Amino acid sequence: MWNQTHLMVLILLVVLKSHAVKSQEPCTRSSGFTDPNIAGAVYESSVLQFDPNSPLYRTDTTIEGINGGTDVNSGVTLTIARTQATPSSVNLNDLIELVTETVSGSPFGRRTYIRLKKEIDRDGTSFTAVDDLDTIEFEISCVSLKSPTETKYFLVQLEIRDINDNTPIFVNAPYTASVDESAPVGTTVYSGISTTDLDAGPNKEIEFAIVAGDGSINDGSTRFLLPITSRGEIVVRQPLDFESVQSYTLTISATISGEFGTYSYTVSGTSLFRVNREGYVEAAASINYETNPVVTFTVTGTEVGTQNPRSGSVQVTVNVRDLNDNAPMFEAPRYTDTIVEGDYTTSNQVLLDVKATDDDSGAFGDIAYTIQSVSNNGTSKFTIQPSSQQGQATISCVGTVAEGGIYVIMVQATDQGQPIAERRSTSVPVEVTVTPLGTRPPVIDAAVFTISVSEAVPIGSFLWTVPARDPEGLPLTFSITAGNVNSDFIINSTTGELNTARRLNREGTPQYTLNIQVLDQSGLTAQTTLTIIVQDVNDNNPVFIPTSYTFSVFEGRTNEPVGTVTATDSDTGANALVNYQISSYSSTDSANLFFITSTGAITTVTALDYEVKQRHVILVLGTDGGVSSRTGTATVTINVQDVQDVIPLFTETNIERSIPERQPTGTSVAQVLAIDQDTVDSITYKFSTGDFSVFNINSNSGVITNNQLLQYETKSRYVFTVTTAEGESSNALSATATVTINIQDINNYPPVIQAVPSNLQFLENIPVGTELLSSITVTDADAPNTANSRITFRITSVTSSATVQNPNLLQWFYINPETGKITLARSFQEDPGVNSYNIVVNVQDGGVPPLSFSSTVTMTVIRNTAPFFPAPKTTTITIPDTKQSGSEVTTYTATDNDGRPEFNQVTYSMVTDATAASLFRLEPTSGRITLISSLTADDAPQYLLTITATDNGGLSDTGTVTVNVMNRNLNDSKCSTNLNSPRFLAPVYFVNIKEGDYSLNDKQLIQVSATDNDDGYDGNILFDIQSVSNNGNAKFKLEQDRLNTNANIFCSGTLNRGETYVIMVRASDQALQMDRRRSSSVPVEVRVVP
Repeated sequence: MWNQTHLMVLILLVVLKSHAVKSQEPCTRSSGFTDPNIAGAVYESSVLQFDPNSPLYRTDTTIEGINGGTDVNSGVTLTIARTQATPSSVNLNDLIELVTETVSGSPFGRRTYIRLKKEIDRDGTSFTAVDDLDTIEFEISCVSLKSPTETKYFLVQLEIRDINDNTPIFVNAPYTASVDESAPVGTTVYSGISTTDLDAGPNKEIEFAIVAGDGSINDGSTRFLLPITSRGEIVVRQPLDFESVQSYTLTISATISGEFGTYSYTVSGTSLFRVNREGYVEAAASINYETNPVVTFTVTGTEVGTQNPRSGSVQVTVNVRDLNDNAPMFEAPRYTDTIVEGDYTTSNQVLLDVKATDDDSGAFGDIAYTIQSVSNNGTSKFTIQPSSQQGQATISCVGTVAEGGIYVIMVQATDQGQPIAERRSTSVPVEVTVTPLGTRPPVIDAAVFTISVSEAVPIGSFLWTVPARDPEGLPLTFSITAGNVNSDFIINSTTGELNTARRLNREGTPQYTLNIQVLDQSGLTAQTTLTIIVQDVNDNNPVFIPTSYTFSVFEGRTNEPVGTVTATDSDTGANALVNYQISSYSSTDSANLFFITSTGAITTVTALDYEVKQRHVILVLGTDGGVSSRTGTATVTINVQDVQDVIPLFTETNIERSIPERQPTGTSVAQVLAIDQDTVDSITYKFSTGDFSVFNINSNSGVITNNQLLQYETKSRYVFTVTTAEGESSNALSATATVTINIQDINNYPPVIQAVPSNLQFLENIPVGTELLSSITVTDADAPNTANSRITFRITSVTSSATVQNPNLLQWFYINPETGKITLARSFQEDPGVNSYNIVVNVQDGGVPPLSFSSTVTMTVIRNTAPFFPAPKTTTITIPDTKQSGSEVTTYTATDNDGRPEFNQVTYSMVTDATAASLFRLEPTSGRITLISSLTADDAPQYLLTITATDNGGLSDTGTVTVNVMNRNLNDSKCSTNLNSPRFLAPVYFVNIKEGDYSLNDKQLIQVSATDNDDGYDGNILFDIQSVSNNGNAKFKLEQDRLNTNANIFCSGTLNRGETYVIMVRASDQALQMDRRRSSSVPVEVRVVP
């Protein structure tokens, strides 16, 4: 029964499941989801972390159906599309993809997931959320195979969840705070500690802590407290005492309170430290402060237990504290010195300095020196004291020593570490030998001394004593050996006291350098240099240059500048500073009328009256700034100038003038005129009101000029008023004049040529009249369809690439003055060898005056080079007399190095006697020579074929093919004649001729020459003209004097500039047998030049 009941339940479950499958349709959300909006989430990651197979980087769409399936009941097509809210920085196709995975419980067994294709950063670059990528919105469309015409849309909100991948950063660190020493425990010292973090949520929640310090006196980690770890507030933990410590240092740590994993640590950069499992740095070896006072290394932490472990590094600096582990070390293993016998009880004798060093720091490295012992019962005869040199000690003799005595002084150097019991010390022997008198020279404390002395010291004043002594106690003699200018000083030879011998004068000698020598009774010496700087005293009066001045000033003006007086003082410093004042002893009632400044500038205190007094004389005092001041004087005469009383009146009070714009600065634009009725005409013109800043006015003539270029486009009208200095305060109607200046428009802007093509190339044989440049684009900013913008083109100069310039190059080019079209006026072939031309084109407008602009057009000429047969321009072929007709004899070709197809197409022609012409044929395009008739028709043993290669530019070269027939005797009388064709001495001839009419007087052009190696008639040459290009047959003729090897070519017609003719000249031998006559041709190129 139990089994039956159990079976029924199982059957019921199966039925229910089957019913669920039938009720679920494709393109609907999974059971339990009714919202058409899909919410999913993935985690951000780095490149190293990202694993596309991790569940952290995919989320379920909950859209039922099998994406890409073919079953009509389950197949769907899902497509990702952007929405208006999709971030512009996100490329959906690069970032996410749809993948199908097996899902238990899905009615179709499989469902589509959204999966990241690559890493993504949620946090942005700022510490605000403005640029965070925390959500990506997009749309998924779904089309079911069941209903292919129906499309369903699902809005997807994909959350990008944060991971703790950013370190907190302190804001405005480092921090500084102040606190009273009387502040009670618990007092808040500082509350401004804060951090920022690019992460979000718990991953940016910070816990602050005070890091344990180094235990030094300034370590504040035990004196202060951070009571609330989430707030950056520091409070007093223990009472403070300013007299003990004035400052403390705290290190604050900021730790993210989020979850952390397990890490392993590695140290690089040192073997002295390691990091334990808890992350604490430990010493891994013994550390020596002297070799490693500071150790810097890198600690790298790596995640443990993750599929793609992350790692991070930090630089750690450890300051090593010193221990007293080094004893002082003397610079020498032993010291030696000598001392002259004598009693030094009352006058101690300094011997030598000893020095030791200690590699420790602080008190551990400070050294104190003592005498441990002295041999030879000399303990009471020597002392040691700190030297003036840092870290050294001086040994002195304080007793009586006799000649021959030797004392060994054991000096001990002890550091000053604490406690005293742990101090370290080292000893060194100092051996002192007592010597007799007369072996040690005098000693002066320094090689150079400097003193200052007033120039006012009386003669005989004591200045200085030479600090010298004799180690042997012998008397010394002092002397000045150099530098005693004018013998101004004297030195006591016994005491070394230096005194003045003459009165000093700083203005004459501001400084002395004395060389002083000290001599003992043994003849031993020492030298030193004394520099004496002479200080100034106030012993010079200020001097006015000149001693009398004359100035003029107008009456009726207060604070009016009169003039400036100047005095100089030869002293220095305050003694040379001159202060000016007007003496009360000046002429009656004049002193109070004027004021003088510290620079000597005199001005009026009140208005002067010419009618009352026309001249004032004042006495100016110049007093220096010395303690006992000195004074100089100057007499100043001031003439009062009369001022006219009648106000000048303008003859024309409204003036209007017109001038063209852009007139040069200083151009007269108008003139005003005022009349003064005073007997002495005194008028000073000046501007009063209005827009006059761009004008100047001549104060004497009233001529108004412009002080800058005036632009019609900027301002077309200026109105201002002019007055006079004499009448500017008057209200009279004619005391001012109104001036109106109208600016006329002119030709402002020059034409500008726009860029022209830079790759203009032409063949040298293009015909005259060929268009080289269709047009030149020119702009002119002046008004269109006016003379100011009407453009005319012209060529101003032409230069070429030739070393020697052709002076007539302007004749080669023509420019249309209206369109700028450039055409060829003369053939390029008339200027051979030139590869490029620079044509300067000038454009000028029709304004008044006209404005112009120039630009250079560069044209490259592609030159033709002649084809050539390989040297020695001849070849010999031997064929059997049985050779079949139609078979190839040889191929004889020339080389043409031109790169252009217009010049490098070569055709071939053959010149030979009639017999050879009946036997051989030359293919004109390939140079292939074939036998066209049986050799049995002739019995000649040899045939000479003259081959001419001509390119499509008209240049040619000639070569010879010698065909020998086997089994034929060259000595046979019938066959031995006329074996050679005439040969011209040049492959081509060139000649230039000036244009003109030569029909009445023939003009000889050139002489051509040819040779023929045959004898008799076979070697006689007759020349004739075969053809002339360019319809020139009637313009040329050939003359030959008998049958010699030269012929002259003449021009007998009219030739025009730029024409080119090619005359084909033929040379034929005169063999008696007509069918055996041979000939060859040569081109003569004639160029017509100006």
